[in-house]
Amino acid sequence: MTTFHLFDQKQVSLKDLTRESADFLWYQLLKDVLLAMPETVDSKIEMIDRFRIYYSSKNPTFLTKVDEFEQTYQSCDAICWYTKDSIVYRLVNQALRTEDIEALLAVRYYISDLCTCLKKECEKLKVQGLDVLTVYRGQFLPTEDIDKLQQSVGQLISANGFLSTTRSLIVAEIYAGPEHSEMPHEEEVLFDLGTIFRVEKVYFDKSSGFWKVNLVAADETENLTNNFMRQRRDRNYTQALDHFQKRLTIYEKWTTYDDRALAESHSSLGRTYLEIKHYEQAFEHLQITLELYKKSLPTHHSALSSTYRDLANICHCTKKYDLALEYYLKAEESAPTLKKFTDNSVLLSAHLCSLTGNCYLHKNENALAEQYFRTSLALYEKCRSSVKGENLLIDIQWNMGVVFSRKREFYSALEHYKESLVLVERIMPDERIRIAELNDGIGVCYENIGQYDLCIEHAQKSLEIYEQCIPPDVEKLTDMHNTVARCYCMKHEYLLAIKHRKQSLFLEEQKVPRNVAQIAGLHTSIGWSYHLNGDYNSAIDYCIKSLHIFEKHELNDHVEYGNVLSTLGVIYFKMKDFERAFKFCSKSMEIFSINRNMESEHPAIADNYETL
Repeated sequence: MTTFHLFDQKQVSLKDLTRESADFLWYQLLKDVLLAMPETVDSKIEMIDRFRIYYSSKNPTFLTKVDEFEQTYQSCDAICWYTKDSIVYRLVNQALRTEDIEALLAVRYYISDLCTCLKKECEKLKVQGLDVLTVYRGQFLPTEDIDKLQQSVGQLISANGFLSTTRSLIVAEIYAGPEHSEMPHEEEVLFDLGTIFRVEKVYFDKSSGFWKVNLVAADETENLTNNFMRQRRDRNYTQALDHFQKRLTIYEKWTTYDDRALAESHSSLGRTYLEIKHYEQAFEHLQITLELYKKSLPTHHSALSSTYRDLANICHCTKKYDLALEYYLKAEESAPTLKKFTDNSVLLSAHLCSLTGNCYLHKNENALAEQYFRTSLALYEKCRSSVKGENLLIDIQWNMGVVFSRKREFYSALEHYKESLVLVERIMPDERIRIAELNDGIGVCYENIGQYDLCIEHAQKSLEIYEQCIPPDVEKLTDMHNTVARCYCMKHEYLLAIKHRKQSLFLEEQKVPRNVAQIAGLHTSIGWSYHLNGDYNSAIDYCIKSLHIFEKHELNDHVEYGNVLSTLGVIYFKMKDFERAFKFCSKSMEIFSINRNMESEHPAIADNYETL
């Protein structure tokens, strides 16, 4: 029995689609893949052999029909062979309904002929002016299927194979009972594989005693396939991977495939795995893609270049920066050689320079990173009037901001961060995390140039975004609260600083596993803020808690243990308890002497000398 797959266009992501909707898209892609395969004499022989194997076990009397088919079949007769309920009809429909890839490959010769014939017949009808044709189909449906159709008015529907209908309502009603599954050939109208209809109306007709479903043909296959690919780009990948894997299976089982077709399937899988950060699987598929492209493409080709770039991105994401740089270089070397540079080719070079610069940034080779970012920006400026490359410009400006921050040239860093933020908020307003990170970078610059109100303003914007994350980004929230606390301390608003330090401490204590040294350090910071506010007793309470945490976990040689000892020394000095002040500052100096790399850098050392 023919079944139907529904597709709700209102659903915006593949993760919301039912399995049935994913199957709907599968049939839209299946036809394109099968028709793309070239017909050969071998494919026809393979199909007839399949018929003989199938019917020798199912119904040996049909073998004479197989012989007839072999001797008389011509491509132009494909529709006739299907509509007379022949050996072809049974095997093709079973393969389509079960999604049996091996069987589909075996009968692809006939499917291609049938699709081609149906297309020609459709064009004839259009020439004759028959733009509107009313046909009928009678079919038994269980109650749950009728309920589903009632809920699907306005949605798209497609049969899981070729769909037989009739121009006769009487014939259709005869075949609407459970004892019949397919239409006879009387006045038959056959619809192509993957034909799409829209559900217009579902109602019970009392006069005939039948449920009736009104469908209207909808020419939306291309849009649906494009929508499906867009689903992948919108980061809903489970069904995308399933479809790409099915396409790959078809090509792998097709013994006469060409390397390029197989490479494209591996490439689709590899890129999808890359987007969901399954780097090992992505690298595996893209390495296969690369080897296949090397055999089937010229040395300079855009597909080869983009594959090198994808491999470089994987190495970049897995922190293999040296290998990433090698792949980026090969991506540039394998790009098409052009007699005249187009804006798109210039944009591609700009993109590669940006990616290379990013690698050097991660390697802390900031001078080289800056050089590549400047080159990327210069290339982008050459073509920005005619190509859409704002995403690249966002990355360049952001990374330039990082470079200048590392050089402690904060005014220059601010210019680049702000340029990047303006672009993100204009063209990518839903990229909330990116907006938060840029506000964070801007806030750090303002903190370093002493504009604490502006730092707090941008840090608060980041906080609002991070708090809305599910689950919340505890690491980022902790950092933001600490940034705000530092600024309030510099503004001498110590109670607000304490409020944010405590919030940071609360978040830090929720982490699994807990960072004991970080928790102890936050106790010290809260104690220091209380001390600055003149509340020495609360300050000592928090510092003693910090001390106990370090000692309980045997972190007595940790540099922050030296810091809390110094803090206690300063507090006791201000309380005029000079004996304890001397004791804690002296002990602090011993800890810093163990950590010799910190001996002349930690600000607590200066406090110790002053107190002593």
